Amino acid sequence: MNLISIIIPVYNAEKYINRCIKSIVNQSYQELEIIVVNDGSTDNSLSICETLATQDNRIKVISQDNGGVSKARNTGLRLTKGEYVMFLDSDDYMLPDMCKTMLDVLYSKQADCVICGIQEPEGGLWCPQKNIDYSTLADFKRDFIYQLNTELLSPCWNKIFKRQLITNLFNEEISFGEDLIFDLEYLNNCTRLSFIINPLVYHEKQVAGSLVTKTGLQRLLDIEDIHKVIMQFAGEENISQDLHKKYIRDLTVYARFILLDKRITFSDKKKILKKWIQGAYLNYMLLMNIKTCLSNRLLLLFLKYRCWSLANILVNR
Repeated sequence: MNLISIIIPVYNAEKYINRCIKSIVNQSYQELEIIVVNDGSTDNSLSICETLATQDNRIKVISQDNGGVSKARNTGLRLTKGEYVMFLDSDDYMLPDMCKTMLDVLYSKQADCVICGIQEPEGGLWCPQKNIDYSTLADFKRDFIYQLNTELLSPCWNKIFKRQLITNLFNEEISFGEDLIFDLEYLNNCTRLSFIINPLVYHEKQVAGSLVTKTGLQRLLDIEDIHKVIMQFAGEENISQDLHKKYIRDLTVYARFILLDKRITFSDKKKILKKWIQGAYLNYMLLMNIKTCLSNRLLLLFLKYRCWSLANILVNR
């Protein structure tokens, strides 16, 4: 029986953390090390975690000053003793057979990473169309654009990793897309990969006011950094317009967030967009070839050619 280390970053999660940890405690596979990293919570999260730790000696609680989810995960990674590593966010939970199923597939397929489907509230599912195995990294890269656009590569909590193949920690300088960058750096060290249709983890959707609605220059710069990593991973031979779908999708969403944000003056919005556009990959793209709706195409056109007022009117009309 091989030990799986499961890392949970926790910040002000008193509403969900009991459910999260118990979903791991009650796994059908029991050889687990549960590392809970309290990232400076100001609510009752730490107390709940410490109480659960007294009930199960597999739970280890570490507390640190608030430094963000990447720093918390890195703290957990440095302490892991397991041959395998998994992650779980504090507002999510595992279905009862997740660990066993993931490990069984890892063994049976001799895989270096297994990626499963995701279940969301109200029955939403994010799953591969079928079980699929890649026997080489080159085989996977030929399918990379398709898999990237399913968003199954983006999170770290629907995967099982081999600890010995983790050579890079999470980037603590960014707060968006850090999962995907970590995943791609890991996958570069892999040979065999397996996708399974089973939705084995329940993901609580982000709500208004959460990280997903944060705006500002750093978010746009993070999108640029993510796209660089994506293109480097794909390799020149696999770059096509479809590879840019995620970049376009994220860019149009967060550019709209900035232009809609009533807390920011129009003058400051222009400053943010001007700093971002200087090094943006958008400058090198042929907008005629971009597959998106007319509204997004116009927004990208206005951003590329620095027509800030027109972009503002388009979004706030």
